[in-house]
Amino acid sequence: MNAKKHTLRLPLAGRNFTSLLLGNLVYSISQWGMIIVIARLGNPIFVGQYSLGLAVTAPIILFLNLQLRNFQATDTNSQYEFHHYLKLRLVTMFIAYFVIVAIALWGYQNWDLFLVTLFIGLAKVFESISDIYFGFFQKHENMNYISTSMILKGIISLVILSITMALTNSIVLGSLSVAITWLMILLLYDLKNGYKLSTVIKKPIKLSSMFLIRTMDFKQLTKIAWLTIPLGIVSTLDSLNSNIPRYVLQNIGGEETVGYYAAISYFMIAGGTVVNAMLQSTSPKLASYYRLNLNKFKQLLIRLVCLSTGVGVIGILAAIVYGKQILNIMYGSNYAAHHQAFVYIMAASAVWYIASCLSIALTASRFIKVQVPIYILSCICVMITSLYFIPQYYLLGAAMSVCAGMITRAALTLACVVFSVRKQSNVDVISVPRSNF
Repeated sequence: MNAKKHTLRLPLAGRNFTSLLLGNLVYSISQWGMIIVIARLGNPIFVGQYSLGLAVTAPIILFLNLQLRNFQATDTNSQYEFHHYLKLRLVTMFIAYFVIVAIALWGYQNWDLFLVTLFIGLAKVFESISDIYFGFFQKHENMNYISTSMILKGIISLVILSITMALTNSIVLGSLSVAITWLMILLLYDLKNGYKLSTVIKKPIKLSSMFLIRTMDFKQLTKIAWLTIPLGIVSTLDSLNSNIPRYVLQNIGGEETVGYYAAISYFMIAGGTVVNAMLQSTSPKLASYYRLNLNKFKQLLIRLVCLSTGVGVIGILAAIVYGKQILNIMYGSNYAAHHQAFVYIMAASAVWYIASCLSIALTASRFIKVQVPIYILSCICVMITSLYFIPQYYLLGAAMSVCAGMITRAALTLACVVFSVRKQSNVDVISVPRSNF
């Protein structure tokens, strides 16, 4: 009886958004707090090492994530089962960590930077496995599981990192403490609730069989991987759009310069918290509307774009009026000297929020492959502008290059969304019987 009630009763869309917003907000503030802790208890070099660890691991993890969470959440026809997505994620994360270790061994002679990269990569692997459970929760509209997990992960990791940094003044041990914390959240909360939900929908997850060759369903996993590889490429290119300026800055100004830029650019995440919550709570509806009611699809997408634009404009105005004060309060006077770069970062953020709405619309409408050339062109734009602006303007040049890349992405994505809507509109017209005219 309880199971029946659970499956029939769907949470309100507004409640889903509020729950996800709370989780994303606490998690993002906590991650931001971790940067502040590293800057305050450590130094810009520590911030630079931490951000370089993220910059190296992010493209690899994101590529092999294959955006399975979004793909799973918008799989309205349940073409594949949760255990297929989970098995594929476990396989790809094993490959991802092997690649991270190989790159760190090859590219780093600094022992601390090497270890920080390995521990951050480990943390990201655990987070990625949690993420596949989030897609499962999201599809079945159990947003409270996602929200609570993110809150626990954010607050506990911030507290543990703060204690570790205060006691040891070591970014290496600080990174290790974060990885251990995220593993505990995965094992003690996400896996438990994943099994609980799977029994409610009468498809229990048997974790004991996840790594057995005879139960891997390689044919199904290959199908999913083939469908989602373009999304993995898109995620990697999106990460490179943000990280290319860091690579160029490191070659020109070293880890300290990267530390300043990384701390300032983290403000992009603030508004992205709200936007991500909106997109995560509405992506299943977007996918359904695209197939069944194109007018509602367009109305919902326009609302998302308008709200995202509003969030971006607020960020730009705050940076223009209070940029120096905000940077001084958050990080210190040394960071406040780069307030002009802060304005450009927030301008890039505003465009990024809009582009994210348009990208999720393309994924919901299953226009996936077309996103690859969009991100390639955007990445090329960032590379060219980084090489031109950064040697002249350093941090300001890095912010300008990200802004240029985001504008390129948003413009091209908008053109593809318009095309997808027109194509679906023609399909709807053809499928309507003559008697309905």
